[in-house]
Amino acid sequence: EIAFRAALTGHLVLATLHTNDSISAIERLIDLGLDPPMIALGLSGIIAQSLVRKICKNCREFYSPNVHIQQILGLTSMKNLTFARGKGCEECNGKGTKGRIGIYEVLIISEEIQKHIALNRPYDEIKKAAILEGWHPLRFSAVRKVLRHQTTVEEIIGMLH
Repeated sequence: EIAFRAALTGHLVLATLHTNDSISAIERLIDLGLDPPMIALGLSGIIAQSLVRKICKNCREFYSPNVHIQQILGLTSMKNLTFARGKGCEECNGKGTKGRIGIYEVLIISEEIQKHIALNRPYDEIKKAAILEGWHPLRFSAVRKVLRHQTTVEEIIGMLH
């Protein structure tokens, strides 16, 4: 509550919460006892992030995904897809991965989203409004990283369900 009062007086406040995505952070704040209208006025944006392992560039190999994997990723309409994975080498100690890369989603609190929050609308309604404004879920960022050969399908599969 103190953080939100500071935000309402024009201070930039950065905080962290453990949630599955950016929209869930709104529910979490309400669960913590904050008033939805205060949340609506105090929030400017929410960033959700997750880290995934990066494919080792030294031993990266390319392959064509099977239809089942394309279905899981929602990419059945795309042709001639290539994905990547690491074979394992000395550079990555045989793991096929080296380092991590961020998967992100950003929810900008527009006037429309503000209204939904202030009225304590359910998750699905806020999500629909956010999608109409161009919001993309973590899943979108994760699939993009697979298509760019930065991480593997196996690495992101958990966040897709």
